[in-house]
Order: sequence, then structure tokens, then C-alpha cells
Amino acid sequence: MTNHTSPRKREYISPDIRRAVFERDRYVCQICGNPTVTDSPLFFDWHPAVDHVIPHAAGGADDPHNLRTTHMKCNFVRGAGSKTDAQVAEEVRELFADTVGRSAHCVECSQRFPVPRTGRPKRFCGQTCRKRASRRPKFPSVMTGERRRVRAVGKRPVQVSGAPASSTDPGTWASFLDVQQGAGDGFGIMLGGGLGCYDFDHMSDGDVRGFVASIPEPVLFAERSVSGEGVHVFVVAPEERGWRRGSVERYTRARFIRVTGVKFDL
Repeated sequence: MTNHTSPRKREYISPDIRRAVFERDRYVCQICGNPTVTDSPLFFDWHPAVDHVIPHAAGGADDPHNLRTTHMKCNFVRGAGSKTDAQVAEEVRELFADTVGRSAHCVECSQRFPVPRTGRPKRFCGQTCRKRASRRPKFPSVMTGERRRVRAVGKRPVQVSGAPASSTDPGTWASFLDVQQGAGDGFGIMLGGGLGCYDFDHMSDGDVRGFVASIPEPVLFAERSVSGEGVHVFVVAPEERGWRRGSVERYTRARFIRVTGVKFDL
């Protein structure tokens, strides 16, 4: 009797993980080495796509370490690993040159991006950088670049492996991309290095907004807490001693905050 094994089901790759992979690779195709066209239609040949380094059909995992940025076209030509990266790059080289041709560096993020052979020169790689440049709040690097993330079990910080994480030991922290999967049921961030947080608990939305309107620090973003009854307001602040006054706590160092990403409008 022959046993038939069902094909392994693909896991859902969330938009956050896709974006993190694209940002890690600076939106450059890891097969042909050319920049992707971020503001193109979804199925345009040179639109960014997520590809498995070890093909899914060959047992490759759906985690970020096995994912990379490619063009839609390069991903399609590679198929399930039937062609090498070098073969794919050679096959698309002339087509890319004919349809895109030139590249420039974004004045906002410095990412290299393709531009048409004719028409008005572009300064930005896409709408995101164009809008960011128009507003341009100066976010501290701790929000985007530093390794200050950890996984969480409830409100307890743990490493991706499940080992304990400490708010005073950077060796137990990881990058945003690393904590998208791992032990626990979510992730959070360690305060410090210019990042602080006001923690509001059991206050009305109006009272929270009124309090935030009076604080002197630049606000980065605000979110609902895990319980849904509190609010976290992240701010730019120097490291100093924390305090608690009634329903409001403020911390700027050696403190773990479990994040939700559920936006709270101030």
C-alpha cells in the first residue's frame, strides 16, 4: 500500500514581516542585484516580492532568515529553484535595462531605486519617503535601527529562544525582524537610549489626550496596551529616574514595554 504525503502548507507571511525583509535588503533584488520599483502596480515585473532562499517545495521555512527580497519577475523565472541565481540574473539583465534602465539614490533613505530612461528625474524611491520628507519628524534610531526588541510571554520579556531577557542586558535583545517569530505570544521594546514611555492605566481617552498635550517631550507614537484599558505614549527623552503619579507612569531607561501596535489617536 502506497502512502501519500500531503504537501506542506505554506504559512502566512504577514505584511510586517514582508516590510521588514524589504527594509533589511534595502528593497534591492537579492537575485539580480537591481533595485525594485516600490511604487509600481503589484504584479509589475520589477515590483518587490518575497522569495524563499531554500524553496518551500524543498523544505524551506517561512521565517525571515529564509526570506529575501526579489523582483516579481526574478522570483517567477527562478521558480522552485530550478534555475540558479546567476542564470536568472543573466536572463533578466537585458529586459531590466530596456524597461527601467537607470537608477538613482533616494534623497530621504539613500536607497538605490530604478528610474525610467526618459521623463522628469525622481528624488524619492516611493510615496513613503516622499511623505516622510514632507513631514520629517526626526525619529531616534532606537525606534528603527537599534537592537532593542525582545519577545514576550504576557508582559514578561524573553529572548527569541525562550530564555529570559533583561532590560539591563543588551546581549539578550534582538532586532525587529528577529522577533517577528519565536517564543512567547508577542514582542516588546526596551526603553533607553533616547526612547521613553508614558504608561496610562484606567484613564479616559480624553484625560489621556489632555495630559499628553501638556508634556514637553516630542511624541513618537501612541498605542493601546495589551489589556485594552491602558495607553502607551512613546516619546523622545533622556535616560533618567522613572516615576508614578496616580494612573500615570513615566520611564526612560531599563524598562520593558509590551507593544501591541494598536494605534491610539491623540
